[in-house]
Amino acid sequence: MFLANVRSARRGVSGGPSGMRAEHLQTLLDHEDTAELLAEAAEHLARAELPAAIVSALRFGRMTALSKRDGGVRGIVTGDTLRRLTARTLAQCYAREIEDACTPYQFALSTRAGADALAHLLRAALDLDAKRVVVSLDGIGAFDHIRRSAMLEKLGELPNTNALLPFVRLFYSQPSRYLWYDDDGREHEVVQGEGGEQGDPLMPLLYALGQHRALVEASASLQPGEHLLAFLDDLYVVTSRDRAAEVFRTVAESVEHHAGVRTHLGKLAAWSPAGGDAPPGLPAHAWKADKPPPENGLLVLGASLGSPEFVSAHAQERLQEESELLDQLPELGDVQSAWCLLLQCAVPRANHLLRQLAPPVAHGYAEAHDAAILKCLGSLLQANPELPRRSRQARAASVPLCMGGAGLRNAVRISPGAYWAAWADALPVIAQRVPALAAQCIYELGRSTGTTTPCLYEAREAARSLDRSGFADRPGWQALADGARPTPPREPAEPGEWPHGWQFHACRASELYFRDQVFLPSLPAAHRAAFRSSSGPGAGHWLMAIPASRDTEMQPELFQVALRRRLRLPLPASARRCPGRRCQRHLDPLGDHLASCTRVGGVQRRAKPLERAWQRVFREAGGRVLPQCRLSELNLGLRSTDGRRVDLVARGLPLFDGVPVCGDATMVSPLHANGTPWAGAEDHDGVALSRTRRKHEDDYSELVGGSRARLLVLGCEVFGR
Repeated sequence: MFLANVRSARRGVSGGPSGMRAEHLQTLLDHEDTAELLAEAAEHLARAELPAAIVSALRFGRMTALSKRDGGVRGIVTGDTLRRLTARTLAQCYAREIEDACTPYQFALSTRAGADALAHLLRAALDLDAKRVVVSLDGIGAFDHIRRSAMLEKLGELPNTNALLPFVRLFYSQPSRYLWYDDDGREHEVVQGEGGEQGDPLMPLLYALGQHRALVEASASLQPGEHLLAFLDDLYVVTSRDRAAEVFRTVAESVEHHAGVRTHLGKLAAWSPAGGDAPPGLPAHAWKADKPPPENGLLVLGASLGSPEFVSAHAQERLQEESELLDQLPELGDVQSAWCLLLQCAVPRANHLLRQLAPPVAHGYAEAHDAAILKCLGSLLQANPELPRRSRQARAASVPLCMGGAGLRNAVRISPGAYWAAWADALPVIAQRVPALAAQCIYELGRSTGTTTPCLYEAREAARSLDRSGFADRPGWQALADGARPTPPREPAEPGEWPHGWQFHACRASELYFRDQVFLPSLPAAHRAAFRSSSGPGAGHWLMAIPASRDTEMQPELFQVALRRRLRLPLPASARRCPGRRCQRHLDPLGDHLASCTRVGGVQRRAKPLERAWQRVFREAGGRVLPQCRLSELNLGLRSTDGRRVDLVARGLPLFDGVPVCGDATMVSPLHANGTPWAGAEDHDGVALSRTRRKHEDDYSELVGGSRARLLVLGCEVFGR
């Protein structure tokens, strides 16, 4: 597990005081002996079996000061890379027991969809009884002030996880020392005697353990129907109006007494759908239910809980935040980098609100989000005027990469799937922690008609919307509460997809319905063939490549052409006629002729980069590669006059049980040079590939299923398939 964490560690993450980053450790994975030594070093660290001098160096961390929205400063500590990777591995090993030890209060650990579950639990509790009150408490510098003794004592009580004590004591049994550099580069040493490091992978688990005893004591004073919930230091209490102030004081005093964390009174908030004056004894500024409509509510882990005007105002704030990024992307100066930020950062930002807000409530936000994404895309493509929202190109851009689109997911379209999936992921968590409330939710969700609970009614309507989209495997609500889980998908997730939950499957059903029933039937035959040629596993991965090296960089002109080709937009201005001397046909604005014309030489020239790429793939897989090999040069009994070649012969691979691989690379187009599709290419995926595979197998028939060498057609289509 440790070596897997080293291998999957993100590139570019800052190192600790030594400067060592994960990339340095990853070089040790290339050889079995060095990988074993690295794993052995991590084991010694995990058991705290290290010389004192090394331990002293590992205890240091580099501190970075980050500005908070409220004007404060948050110090993030970057510890040694080996320590962080070891801590991450230990956290994965012991997370289950720690989570069980902090149940039913804590939602922030490895709990699936914990933030969604907590927010939906609160929303359902208030919808089921509008007289209830939610009180929100937040700690002052919670990670920096929690008592280390509380963390270590609770850790020592766990029968298996107490094996972590030697490792944790290395860093938290004495004052910590961090290095901070000011703007002039001067070094400052910061000493911390309580709390933990906000960059420590173990710290969320340790914080939850240190706070647990306080939550147990505070919960003992609650009455039936009252609930205490926690997301690390963010605490929420469901109570009545008469007891709101008393419950607040009880929880705040208990957490301060046992964990050493004081409640931030300026962030104290309480709200009830019933409105009215502030509960007696509760600070007036904390009561939000008597505020004007745009301020009438509170935020729960970034989700808005309040009046329709409050929810709308929060959505507008989110749109404003998103626009700050979108407005800067066209000014970045590098279209590929701007595209990566658009696809992998700007688009997925909508997902949190889509999972929290019912589709009718989220509709205005989703429409504005989609329009802003499309506007930014138009700017990157220099589209003037802007791309119409219902144009073919805009619709193609909104389809997932694996289905032939550009992956800029349409928030309006996936909203029902995201909201249903949030409830599907949250129900088993709620059932485990608050069974009585879960039973009420399941009853309301299971009713065929009518419900007085808005959030549950919308969850049921979202499920019906998915049924109409063909989501055949949707389980019932009781099955979901009992823990029904989806089958893990075989294909890798794209930006905006999370394969570990129900949303991947729910939204995939909506996307397939849109593509097959709405979008493809509206396209001309050539466009359908090109769109199908853009689909398939990995067909759009070039759009996800981070331009961090020469291998993954694309020049702006090339990226413009490739993206416009995928969206079927006219290419930048170029020659009017085909440069082939024996062709000289007028060129189409979409580039279809040049991609297929055999008289211009482009088809032949593109073979070399493809061959080199495949040769590198086989070499990196451990094969011994012989490029451009004539079959007559192999001892296959062929005549010396046989002029047939394969692009590579690879030996030493586990493919075909060690039989040498004869690879022949090819790239084909689903369109003729005149822009018309090959027969069937507009209605079936991979027609061009199937055709060229049969041709290659006919040309090298003795290698098909051969016992001494085996043919592998390394084919792709010009649009990516």
